[in-house]
Amino acid sequence: MLLRYVIRNLARHPLRATLTILAMSIIILAFGLLRTTVASWYADSLGTPPDRLRTRHAVSISFQLPVIYQQRIASVPGVAGISYANWFGGRWKDGKAFFPRYAVEPVSYLELHPEIQLSPSQREAFLRDRRACIVGRKLADKLGWDVGDIVRLQGSLYPGDWEFTIRGIYSTTSPTTDEGSLYLHWVAIDEQRRIEDRDRAGTVGWFVIRMANPEQAAQISEAIDRTFTNSMAETRTETEQAFRANMATMSGAVIRAIEIMSFLILGISLLIVANAMAMTVRERHHEYGILKTLGFRASHLGFLIFGESVCLALFGGILGVVLTYPASKGFGMFLTSNFGGFFATFELPVQLPVLAILISVGIGLLGAVIPFFLCLRSRIRDELRHVG
Repeated sequence: MLLRYVIRNLARHPLRATLTILAMSIIILAFGLLRTTVASWYADSLGTPPDRLRTRHAVSISFQLPVIYQQRIASVPGVAGISYANWFGGRWKDGKAFFPRYAVEPVSYLELHPEIQLSPSQREAFLRDRRACIVGRKLADKLGWDVGDIVRLQGSLYPGDWEFTIRGIYSTTSPTTDEGSLYLHWVAIDEQRRIEDRDRAGTVGWFVIRMANPEQAAQISEAIDRTFTNSMAETRTETEQAFRANMATMSGAVIRAIEIMSFLILGISLLIVANAMAMTVRERHHEYGILKTLGFRASHLGFLIFGESVCLALFGGILGVVLTYPASKGFGMFLTSNFGGFFATFELPVQLPVLAILISVGIGLLGAVIPFFLCLRSRIRDELRHVG
């Protein structure tokens, strides 16, 4: 019987109930998108192959390593393959369209990254032309590029105007590998450095290493770093998963801000529900006084108040979860299209809907605590005199 009264009470102020449910749904929607953003930020590091290592400068990735380290690393027991890469930088047109640009040793890099899929003809064309580049499918679709087009970049790390011919458009077999990057030949930039910047000639940003046995990652990493101890450029070697996680942590302040924001909006939702229930209880003082006179106990009143509060929050939470699915697709397309280097994938965590529903129930319960105790503390005489 009490449950029937809870449902009927929800309809007594349809406008207030509707606005509360909508506010709650919007907050749960925002919470879902923010939490998915955080999860997707770190997802890139979780889906990396377990057999790859990255070797960079021990001080910072912004420092270069001599390319001649390649032979010494390749001779370390347990190393089955090695390549190297460099951040190219540069700016395309007005610089508003950001996308990662890497200079790599193409043959070994593609061998170590089989998830980068190219047709045999495009692969051969890319390997043959030092002024060639390949771009991801998403990037090509976004900027309207096709095979044979000329990409003109204004140098930043490497001054000058650079032109590269698109020889291939790659796709990927890994959900954590983005299709929004551009790859060019490392030798193309090194040739120019040997003329204009000899101090940086013959250097790379990092080495990519394939292990024969991923279970020996710690031993191989230690052996590589020990090889260059006390050298002019000491190294730090770690698994690719750890490397990408550290890269993500460099923007930790942004991620922490998003995480804090996701919990702050839950606090706002608690205030909204608590305010709605406070107004409801205040308006029904007279009714609660009559119920107390008729012998209804605190548990009965609590069921009415907490039940209505939980229903409001729960309905809003369910609506928010339902809206999160289409919203995440649109928001995910925006992030992967414009920030593919940071968000290779954008998918709702499996546990998020359940978490959102549990949070909604929790907010409903907490939002009714103060109104319920105010109701209990009110004297029957005062409640019967109340006209609301």
